Amino acid sequence: AHFPLIPIAITIGLFLTGLKSYLCRFAFLASAFYILLYYLSWRAVNSLNLKDPVGVIASFLLLIAEFYGVASLLLLWLQVGTPKKSNGQTKKIENDLNLILNLNMANILSDQIKYEPTVDIYIPIYNEPIQILEATLIGATFMDYEKKSIFVCDDGHRYEVEKLAQSFGATYLKGPKKQAKSGNINNALKNSKSEFCVVFDTDHIPTKEFLKETIKYFRDDKLGFIQTPHVFYNQDIFQRSYSWFKNLGNEQDLFNQEIQDRRNQWGGTFFVGSGAVFRRKALEEINGFKLGTVTEDIHTSQELHSRGWTSRFVAKNLAVGLSTDTLRAYLVQRTRWMQGCLQIFFKDNPILKQGLTTRQRLGYFASLWYFFFPLARVIYWLSPLYFLLAHGHPLLCDFSALLSYLLPFMLLRPMITGILMPDWKRGIMGAIYEAAIVAPLAVASLRLLIPTEIEFAVTPKSKNDQALCFDWKSTLPTIVVLLMKFVAIAKGIIEMMLFGIESDAYVFNMGWAIVNLIF
Repeated sequence: AHFPLIPIAITIGLFLTGLKSYLCRFAFLASAFYILLYYLSWRAVNSLNLKDPVGVIASFLLLIAEFYGVASLLLLWLQVGTPKKSNGQTKKIENDLNLILNLNMANILSDQIKYEPTVDIYIPIYNEPIQILEATLIGATFMDYEKKSIFVCDDGHRYEVEKLAQSFGATYLKGPKKQAKSGNINNALKNSKSEFCVVFDTDHIPTKEFLKETIKYFRDDKLGFIQTPHVFYNQDIFQRSYSWFKNLGNEQDLFNQEIQDRRNQWGGTFFVGSGAVFRRKALEEINGFKLGTVTEDIHTSQELHSRGWTSRFVAKNLAVGLSTDTLRAYLVQRTRWMQGCLQIFFKDNPILKQGLTTRQRLGYFASLWYFFFPLARVIYWLSPLYFLLAHGHPLLCDFSALLSYLLPFMLLRPMITGILMPDWKRGIMGAIYEAAIVAPLAVASLRLLIPTEIEFAVTPKSKNDQALCFDWKSTLPTIVVLLMKFVAIAKGIIEMMLFGIESDAYVFNMGWAIVNLIF
């Protein structure tokens, strides 16, 4: 009686067609989202525990977490659009220049008009190993481009860095040691004068063709910056830990290889810290790279787009970098990303930002919104424990009714993700990646409640070939949560065997907690 039969039948029927046409895929997504929203409306009306104060809080928090998940999927759809193909071949549009930039194709590809403006290359460094900087300087030096100048921007003021820069003929600049990476690069902007500038992190080694493959697009006077994909020449922490999975890609590939490329189709590509080319005029208009947050990259992009400058994603692997290969380094990096994006969310929210198009507002909002995931995931983790440990009810409704709404909701979410990202075949691994960092990130998010300035934490990177070892300190919050889950499950089993009451609730919450042990 409670099963939403007609919407489910339509959605299943569309799925069984193979979703070979764009119209079928769009109709499937629209129908599936209708079911998800139908579920949320049912939850809000029929399943909240309003009988005790703590139950009210637990119920509303769980509903908010479920709303977050559905909203995240809707925002993903907005970012990537409905795929044009369904067979895993939703590939690049890099050859269709007119579609993105509305340029005159003849002007771009013509060999008769040489376009080679001056370019400054900034390599900011703080405390990274000098061997990593040397590799990047080698790549920058041998880029096939005449009118380039290389600047090593040293916020660590190390003598050996200065000597290395001089040995490559690069200009050595002492950073201001304030305002982190943004302050360092802005100092370089003040001490250089080329028409364009490139930012490479200390560990990002450009290929010979980097400038040849990017500068040509700046014939469009409205183009403010270009971003290239981030690819890595070492294994990340998950590739090293799950080595038995064949062809397991880097954890960042979903964003760097898929989402950025799809955002490019509507002008939503943003700067991700390295491997990008900027027009100096655009940066000068906004007084350089943005200050005040620890994620200067996305914040600067948002400001440039709000001033009418456009961006482009060149979907070619033109630089390679070092991926974080320890859990500590990974957490330092992700904590900075989360804190910085939430800073922007609360201080300079794109929804309220004048000058952005509607889709840019929502696209930037989606990128910031994502970083609430640790809080949502913690709510999912704690909800079954509320019943198993305290006999509270985060859900209060008929069990059969709950299942009839919940099962379609749970099944459709990964199906939607699979349709939106047909080239990404590792959806389950994404959940595992997030589960490994949820607890420490949730703790770190509380830092935003303290009215003090958040410092820019440099991601520790090195060419680490050592064997893996367990990082107890970084894993401690996750271990605490895992122990709570095990205790709750064991307590639930004992109580159900002894008392035999509310067996449906016990089975449901224990099953939920067991799933949470993995995800």
